[in-house]
Parts: sequence; C-alpha cells; structure tokens
Amino acid sequence: MSVNFPKEEERILEHWKEINAFLRQVELSKGKKPYTFYDGPPFATGLPHYGHLLASTIKDIIPRYWSMKGRYVERRFGWDTHGVPIEHEIDKKLGISGRDAVLQMGIEKYNAECKAIVMRYASEWRQTIDRLGRWIDFDNDYKVGDSFAGSSRVTVDNYYRPWTPHTWNQSGGCSSSCGKKTQSTGDSKSCPFLLP
Repeated sequence: MSVNFPKEEERILEHWKEINAFLRQVELSKGKKPYTFYDGPPFATGLPHYGHLLASTIKDIIPRYWSMKGRYVERRFGWDTHGVPIEHEIDKKLGISGRDAVLQMGIEKYNAECKAIVMRYASEWRQTIDRLGRWIDFDNDYKVGDSFAGSSRVTVDNYYRPWTPHTWNQSGGCSSSCGKKTQSTGDSKSCPFLLP
C-alpha cells in the first residue's frame, strides 16, 4: 500500500476545518489557567520563506504543548507592520529617497502609501501557515503598532528608559522610533546609531 502524502495532508486539513478543531480546542480550555506566548511576528512586506517555516513550527509546538497540559492559550497571528522595511518598499515604489522627499510628498500621503501595502501578502501567509498544520487565529490577528494609534497612544518612555538604541534609516535621516517618540512626548532621549 502506498501513501499519497500531499493528498493525505489535504484530507487532514479539510477534516480539521470541517470539525473546527482549532477553535474547538481553544473553546474547551476557556477558564483554565492561561499561558501567554508572544509570537514575534514576521514583517508583512514579504512572502514566507524557509526561515519562517522553521520558526513557525517552533511557534506552534510551544502553545500546543501548554494546551495539551491543560492551559488556556490564545493564539493570534501577528504582523510587524511598522518601520523601515515598509518605508523601503514605498521608497522603491515611488522612486524617492530621503526625509526631504517624504516631507515634500506629505507625511499623511506617505503613511497612506505605507498602510496600503502592509497586508498585501496576507493570503499567502495564511495558506502557508495552514499547510504547516499550525493552529492559529488569523481572523483575530494583531498588528504591531496598533496600540500606538489614536487616543490609546502609549509613549515609548513606558517601555524603554532612559535610553533606547534604534536602527538608523540612512536615507530618512532618523531612526524609525525616534520620530515617533519625539512626536508623542516632545522629548527624544533615543540614541540612534549607524551600522557599518
């Protein structure tokens, strides 16, 4: 008897969807002692690759272990949606470079361009993660930076005291977090640096 592994994979994934296995498992553990696992989300600007596959397997094993030990583990997929990788993509797309070009375009328009590409590979990520057999909630995902928006703005001082090193965006002339901190607090104690 030979086994067709790709067909078997599809059959198992379909069965899990039919019985809603992941959500049922989470539902059954509600009210139990919680176990919190911070995923360390990937940047949303690129497609998944081998490194993501390996890390994602580990990110599935740990929450599954604690679920099997009887703990409640909320597993939400996360996206790193801020910073230099997205700015780099927009700079390439628009053919601009540097702080002055961004200011000439307008910060709001530049930010709108960045937000427009943030989730462009979401369906590819979902398909890949599902094919890995990883149980995680894509429909209730989170995005790094969401808690910094609007009236719920949190200052960087709450997280990094008193000095915070940041990567330096050479074409922009500032660190990605420096501008945010100055904008929210009026005072910047960050310590930007250049890497060779």
